[in-house]
Amino acid sequence: MKIVGLITEYNPFHNGHLYHIKESLRVTGADAAVVVMSGDYVQRGTPAIMPKRIRAEMALMCGAGAVFELPVCYATGSAELFALGSVSLLESLGIVDSICFGSECNDLPILEQLAELLLEEPEAYQILLKDYLKQGMSFPRARQEAILSYTEDPRFAEILRNPNNILGD
Repeated sequence: MKIVGLITEYNPFHNGHLYHIKESLRVTGADAAVVVMSGDYVQRGTPAIMPKRIRAEMALMCGAGAVFELPVCYATGSAELFALGSVSLLESLGIVDSICFGSECNDLPILEQLAELLLEEPEAYQILLKDYLKQGMSFPRARQEAILSYTEDPRFAEILRNPNNILGD
Protein backbone atom coordinates (compact mmCIF):
# COMPACT_ATOMS: atom_id res chain seq x y z
CA MET A 1 0.00 0.00 0.00
CA LYS A 2 1.31 3.44 -0.96
CA ILE A 3 0.70 6.35 1.45
CA VAL A 4 1.08 10.10 0.85
CA GLY A 5 1.48 12.49 3.77
CA LEU A 6 -0.10 15.97 3.81
CA ILE A 7 0.84 18.80 6.17
CA THR A 8 -2.12 21.08 6.84
CA GLU A 9 -4.06 23.51 8.98
CA TYR A 10 -7.44 23.44 7.21
CA ASN A 11 -8.37 26.70 8.90
CA PRO A 12 -11.09 26.42 7.66
CA PHE A 13 -11.31 23.48 5.29
CA HIS A 14 -12.25 24.64 1.75
CA ASN A 15 -12.41 23.42 -1.84
CA GLY A 16 -8.70 24.11 -2.37
CA HIS A 17 -7.96 21.63 0.41
CA LEU A 18 -10.28 19.06 -1.15
CA TYR A 19 -8.40 19.57 -4.44
CA HIS A 20 -5.06 19.14 -2.62
CA ILE A 21 -6.14 15.79 -1.14
CA LYS A 22 -7.49 14.46 -4.44
CA GLU A 23 -4.59 15.75 -6.52
CA SER A 24 -2.00 14.40 -4.05
CA LEU A 25 -3.52 10.94 -4.32
CA ARG A 26 -3.61 11.19 -8.11
CA VAL A 27 -0.12 12.58 -8.65
CA THR A 28 1.60 10.15 -6.28
CA GLY A 29 -0.54 7.14 -7.14
CA ALA A 30 -1.07 6.64 -3.42
CA ASP A 31 -3.78 4.40 -2.05
CA ALA A 32 -4.39 6.66 0.94
CA ALA A 33 -3.48 10.04 2.40
CA VAL A 34 -2.56 10.69 6.01
CA VAL A 35 -2.84 14.24 7.25
CA VAL A 36 -0.89 16.08 9.92
CA MET A 37 -3.05 19.01 11.02
CA SER A 38 -2.65 21.75 13.60
CA GLY A 39 -5.09 21.53 16.48
CA ASP A 40 -6.99 24.28 18.23
CA TYR A 41 -4.14 26.77 17.72
CA VAL A 42 -2.60 27.41 14.31
CA GLN A 43 0.64 28.78 13.01
CA ARG A 44 0.99 32.36 14.30
CA GLY A 45 -0.47 31.21 17.66
CA THR A 46 -4.05 32.23 16.99
CA PRO A 47 -7.07 30.08 17.80
CA ALA A 48 -8.39 28.10 14.85
CA ILE A 49 -11.57 29.39 13.21
CA MET A 50 -13.21 25.98 13.57
CA PRO A 51 -12.61 23.28 16.19
CA LYS A 52 -10.02 20.66 15.27
CA ARG A 53 -12.62 17.88 15.45
CA ILE A 54 -14.74 19.47 12.72
CA ARG A 55 -11.72 20.20 10.51
CA ALA A 56 -10.50 16.59 10.94
CA GLU A 57 -13.96 15.21 10.13
CA MET A 58 -14.08 17.32 6.97
CA ALA A 59 -10.68 15.98 5.88
CA LEU A 60 -11.82 12.40 6.50
CA MET A 61 -15.08 12.94 4.60
CA CYS A 62 -13.08 14.39 1.68
CA GLY A 63 -10.63 11.54 1.22
CA ALA A 64 -8.06 11.53 4.01
CA GLY A 65 -7.53 8.11 5.55
CA ALA A 66 -6.31 9.40 8.92
CA VAL A 67 -5.65 12.74 10.62
CA PHE A 68 -2.93 13.25 13.21
CA GLU A 69 -2.69 16.36 15.36
CA LEU A 70 0.53 18.35 15.20
CA PRO A 71 1.62 19.18 18.75
CA VAL A 72 0.91 22.80 19.64
CA CYS A 73 4.61 23.65 20.16
CA TYR A 74 5.16 22.96 16.44
CA ALA A 75 1.78 24.16 15.18
CA THR A 76 2.27 27.65 16.63
CA GLY A 77 5.96 27.94 15.78
CA SER A 78 7.79 29.38 12.80
CA ALA A 79 7.26 27.88 9.35
CA GLU A 80 10.50 25.95 9.77
CA LEU A 81 9.41 24.53 13.14
CA PHE A 82 5.92 23.76 11.78
CA ALA A 83 7.46 21.85 8.87
CA LEU A 84 10.04 20.09 11.07
CA GLY A 85 7.40 18.84 13.50
CA SER A 86 5.09 17.77 10.69
CA VAL A 87 7.70 15.93 8.66
CA SER A 88 9.07 14.29 11.83
CA LEU A 89 5.58 13.10 12.77
CA LEU A 90 4.98 11.67 9.28
CA GLU A 91 8.39 9.99 9.35
CA SER A 92 7.74 8.47 12.78
CA LEU A 93 4.61 6.76 11.47
CA GLY A 94 6.83 4.56 9.31
CA ILE A 95 4.20 4.23 6.58
CA VAL A 96 4.50 7.39 4.48
CA ASP A 97 6.08 6.97 1.03
CA SER A 98 5.92 10.63 -0.04
CA ILE A 99 4.85 14.06 1.11
CA CYS A 100 2.83 16.32 -1.13
CA PHE A 101 2.41 20.05 -0.51
CA GLY A 102 0.77 22.96 -2.24
CA SER A 103 2.42 26.29 -2.89
CA GLU A 104 1.39 29.63 -4.23
CA CYS A 105 4.22 29.75 -6.80
CA ASN A 106 3.78 26.22 -8.24
CA ASP A 107 7.46 26.20 -9.27
CA LEU A 108 9.36 23.30 -7.67
CA PRO A 109 12.76 24.14 -9.22
CA ILE A 110 12.81 27.65 -7.73
CA LEU A 111 11.55 26.33 -4.37
CA GLU A 112 14.42 23.81 -4.42
CA GLN A 113 16.96 26.55 -5.25
CA LEU A 114 15.70 28.72 -2.41
CA ALA A 115 15.62 25.81 0.04
CA GLU A 116 19.23 24.95 -0.85
CA LEU A 117 20.30 28.58 -0.36
CA LEU A 118 18.56 28.79 3.03
CA LEU A 119 20.04 25.47 4.07
CA GLU A 120 23.58 26.49 3.11
CA GLU A 121 23.29 30.04 4.49
CA PRO A 122 26.36 31.48 2.72
CA GLU A 123 28.38 33.89 4.86
CA ALA A 124 27.45 36.92 2.72
CA TYR A 125 23.76 36.10 3.20
CA GLN A 126 24.24 35.69 6.96
CA ILE A 127 25.88 39.13 7.18
CA LEU A 128 23.03 40.73 5.25
CA LEU A 129 20.45 38.99 7.43
CA LYS A 130 22.14 40.20 10.63
CA ASP A 131 22.30 43.74 9.27
CA TYR A 132 18.58 43.79 8.49
CA LEU A 133 17.74 42.33 11.89
CA LYS A 134 19.86 45.05 13.57
CA GLN A 135 17.75 47.61 11.71
CA GLY A 136 14.77 46.31 13.68
CA MET A 137 13.10 44.25 10.96
CA SER A 138 11.16 41.14 11.90
CA PHE A 139 12.91 37.90 10.99
CA PRO A 140 10.60 37.12 8.02
CA ARG A 141 11.08 40.62 6.58
CA ALA A 142 14.84 40.60 7.22
CA ARG A 143 15.14 37.23 5.52
CA GLN A 144 13.23 38.48 2.46
CA GLU A 145 15.46 41.55 2.20
CA ALA A 146 18.65 39.53 2.73
CA ILE A 147 17.64 37.03 0.04
CA LEU A 148 16.82 39.88 -2.36
CA SER A 149 20.14 41.64 -1.67
CA TYR A 150 22.13 38.42 -1.89
CA THR A 151 20.55 37.00 -5.05
CA GLU A 152 19.38 40.21 -6.73
CA ASP A 153 16.45 38.07 -7.90
CA PRO A 154 13.04 39.36 -6.76
CA ARG A 155 11.44 35.95 -7.39
CA PHE A 156 13.15 34.52 -4.30
CA ALA A 157 11.95 37.33 -2.04
CA GLU A 158 8.44 37.04 -3.47
CA ILE A 159 8.34 33.34 -2.67
CA LEU A 160 9.08 34.14 0.97
CA ARG A 161 6.01 36.39 1.17
CA ASN A 162 3.58 33.46 0.89
CA PRO A 163 3.00 30.97 3.73
CA ASN A 164 2.66 27.76 1.70
CA ASN A 165 5.85 28.55 -0.21
CA ILE A 166 7.70 28.96 3.09
CA LEU A 167 6.45 25.60 4.35
CA GLY A 168 7.55 24.04 1.06
CA ASP A 169 11.06 25.37 1.48
